[in-house]
Amino acid sequence: MIDSVIKDNLCISCGICTLNGNASMQMVKGINIPKFNNELDTKEKKELYDICPGKGYPIVKMGEKQSLNENIQHDYRLGYYNSIGAARSKDDRITKNSTSGGMIPAVANYLLENNIVNGVLTVKTIYTKNGPEPKPFIATNLSDLISSQGSKYRPIPLFENIDNVINFDGNLAVIGTPCQIAGLRMLQEVNSKLNKKIKFTITNFCGGYRDYRETERIFELKGINKKNIEFFTYRGKGQPGSMLIKEAKKDEINLPYPDYARLTGHIKYKRCRLCVDATGELSDLSFGDAWMPKYLNSGNKWSFFISRTETGRSVLKKMFDDNLFHHSEISKEELIESQSGNINTKKERQNSRNKLYEFLGVRIPAFDGGYSKKDTNLKLELKVATSHNIFLFLEKIKLYTPIARLIKRIK
Repeated sequence: MIDSVIKDNLCISCGICTLNGNASMQMVKGINIPKFNNELDTKEKKELYDICPGKGYPIVKMGEKQSLNENIQHDYRLGYYNSIGAARSKDDRITKNSTSGGMIPAVANYLLENNIVNGVLTVKTIYTKNGPEPKPFIATNLSDLISSQGSKYRPIPLFENIDNVINFDGNLAVIGTPCQIAGLRMLQEVNSKLNKKIKFTITNFCGGYRDYRETERIFELKGINKKNIEFFTYRGKGQPGSMLIKEAKKDEINLPYPDYARLTGHIKYKRCRLCVDATGELSDLSFGDAWMPKYLNSGNKWSFFISRTETGRSVLKKMFDDNLFHHSEISKEELIESQSGNINTKKERQNSRNKLYEFLGVRIPAFDGGYSKKDTNLKLELKVATSHNIFLFLEKIKLYTPIARLIKRIK
């Protein structure tokens, strides 16, 4: 049942458990988990369990169901798709602060301006006495969308007020991570009101996140009082960009991405290590960084896109016809190569990782495929798991930083 997902560290902090006012989200050990307001009966627990993405879901079956048309293609590394390519927005207001092609806010803005939707569920950063925090909200104009720009590498309870989303007066688009969109899709299947309301979904390619304790430790290492932070982003100022931290009355701190991930011994969250979705397989459109020299050295910021539904392809075509973005052709293999690190760990190594975890008695999420069933290297997975646990142990006893400097893992 749903409580077992939390107990087995499979909760992804999506917030769908707050449905019907069942729960509020609270942070425990860097992860947002549901705190149920009342004891749930067996039926209520099962209903929440059935729509919980943390436990796993039939990703292949769900992708096939939503993508059926005569032009669909399938590759286990990418999921179902009907179009791929490279793109960058022509709107300087959007690309000014983007770390890639600015296509997610560009598409969202097109949906709003053309009355395809009346609002876009997304996330912005707010500044509180507890430091910077993600705030899900419904954007209704370009200014709102620009305020939400930027990757947020931490747990985010996107649906913590899902009842407000269901009762929103108008149609919606949703911008979320692959697992958040998976949870939304399962909820749409059982909630007809929400299903009619959601007209479009957008997701980012995703390699997973670390819990919020990593971010807090970085603040600590840099001598930052988090309650005085007035600006923060995990990525800013170009591609690939940097973590930017601005404390009141102090100079901005700039930590290059992704190098700052080595500053602490915190490791990727367990559920993220066991995820098989690298590119947002259940959305209408998904976008990721164009990690290819041809684009990185072009002098411009680009995104790669994958269209998975006729709805997604239709919106991109109309935007292109309206001259709203630059477009460049890429092959499937170029896209896969550009995302090779993420695809390799989620799609090629996953089977061996699953076998290791099962041998160790660790519960894993249940998927109906979506990754290679070939064994790769069990010794590699054991080595990686061991090193992760060593890093985490050293972090807990505050010895990670000096030892990491000693072995030149960090400067």
